[in-house]
Amino acid sequence: MTVLQSGKIIVRGATFTLTASLFVPEVRRMDGYLWYIAQVDKFNPDNTPNSDEAELMAKAGEMARKVGDGLAVDLGAGSGNDLRYLQATGLKPLRVLGVEPNRFTWPQAESQARDVASESGGQIDVSFAADISEVPSESASLLLAKRVLCSVDDELATVKQIFRVLKPGGVFVFIEHVAADPGSGLRTAQDIFRPLQLAFANNCDMARDTASVLRSLPWSRLDLESYEEAWNGPLSPHIRGIAVKQKLSLEDQSQLATKVDEQDKAIARLESRAAKWHDLLSDAINETIQHLQKKQSQTIEEMELEKDDSDEDEDMEDDGADVGSNAGDDDEERPIYNPLNLPLGWDGKPIPFWLYKLHGMGIEYKCEICGNYSYWGRRAFERHFQEWRHAFGMRCLKIPNTAHFKEITKIEEAITLYEKLKRDAEEQTFRPDQDVECEDIQGNVMSQRAFEDLRRQGLV
Repeated sequence: MTVLQSGKIIVRGATFTLTASLFVPEVRRMDGYLWYIAQVDKFNPDNTPNSDEAELMAKAGEMARKVGDGLAVDLGAGSGNDLRYLQATGLKPLRVLGVEPNRFTWPQAESQARDVASESGGQIDVSFAADISEVPSESASLLLAKRVLCSVDDELATVKQIFRVLKPGGVFVFIEHVAADPGSGLRTAQDIFRPLQLAFANNCDMARDTASVLRSLPWSRLDLESYEEAWNGPLSPHIRGIAVKQKLSLEDQSQLATKVDEQDKAIARLESRAAKWHDLLSDAINETIQHLQKKQSQTIEEMELEKDDSDEDEDMEDDGADVGSNAGDDDEERPIYNPLNLPLGWDGKPIPFWLYKLHGMGIEYKCEICGNYSYWGRRAFERHFQEWRHAFGMRCLKIPNTAHFKEITKIEEAITLYEKLKRDAEEQTFRPDQDVECEDIQGNVMSQRAFEDLRRQGLV
C-alpha cells in the first residue's frame, strides 16, 4: 500500500518486482523495454536494511576499511534502491560503482544518491558500468549483491568475476533467495513454479544452490547464515553473509587461476569422454532395454518354453552334433511368419499378439506439432511429449514445452492455450497505476492514477 504523508509518497510492504511475461532475451535488451523497466522501478521502495542486515553491513564496512581506499561495488544497482545498505557500512567517503546493464536507471540512481547523501549529511560519488567484466581487477574493497545471483545466466562465472574484482582482503556481502531443503513441501512448490518464474521474472531462478557455488571458491573466510523471509511464498528461503578474499600475491593468484582452469578442462574431458561412450554404446543400451522389457512381459508358459529351448541347445552343443548347427541355420534362413504384421521384438521375431493388444500398438496417434508424425500405442504417444521431435516443434512455434501443453497435438490449440497463459500472467502482473493505493491528508483512499490526476489539477 502507498500512503501520502506531507506530500511524499511512501510505499509500504515488500519490494515489487515487475515480471516481464514471456519476454524473450532479445526483447529484454531492447531500449523500449529497458526504459519501461526503469519507469516501473521508480515505484520500488527505498530499501532500508533491518537490524540484522544493518549489523551485517556495519561488520562488512569495518573489515573493508582495513583493506584501504577502494570502490564499493553495487552489483545490480537498478535505480539505486540499495544505496542505504552501502551507507550502513560507514565507509567515508563512499565511492559507489553501480553495475547495471539498464542505462535508463542510471539517472534515477544518481538522484537517489543525492537524496541519501543529503539525509545523512555525507557525500556519495556514483559511477556506472554496464557489466561486471568492465570493472578493473582488484579495485573494490567491498561488493554488495542483493538478490542478483538468482537472475544471472552463469552463477559460477559471476562469482568468479566478483572474486576477481575484489582486492586481497576485500569483502563480498550477499543476500540471496535460494532453494529449499530437498524433499520439503516448499521445495516441491519451487519445482512447480520454477519454469513460470524463469519465463515471467527475467530469468529469476528460485531454486539455485548459491551456497555451494560460494563454497567452491577459495575465500579466506565465509560466514553464511540461512533464514526464511516471512510472507514470501516459494521465495522465503534466503542466505546472507560475507565472504573475504584471500590475501594472495600475484604469483599465487596466477597459480590458483591455472589450477582452476586445469580442473575445468579435466571435467570437460571426462564429460566429452562420457558423451562419446554413450554414442558408441547407444545401440547396445537400447537392445538391452528392449531385452529386459521383453523378459518382464513374458508369461510363465513363455518363460518355461524358453528355458526348455535353452536346455536343448546346451545338450546339442555338448553332443557336438553338426546337425544342430545346420538346423539352426535353416531356422535363421526360414522366412518369418507374420500374417498380422506385428512389430518385431528384440530377437527379430513378431511380439506376442496379447502384448500388441495390451499396449494398444494398433492405434495410431498423430501429432501436428511433430510434423504429422505417427506414434503407435498410447505409451509411445505419451512419451513423445518429452522427446526431441516434439520439443523442436514447440521451439519452432516459440512456445515453452511445459506440462501445460501435454496432450496438445494441434498447432492451433497450442497457440490458443499459449495466448491464454500469457493473458493470465498479464492479469497477475503488478500494475502500479491500478494496484498502488494513495491516501491524502484528509484520509481519502484512491488509486495512484486517480491521485496523480487530482494532483495535476491542484485538488490535493
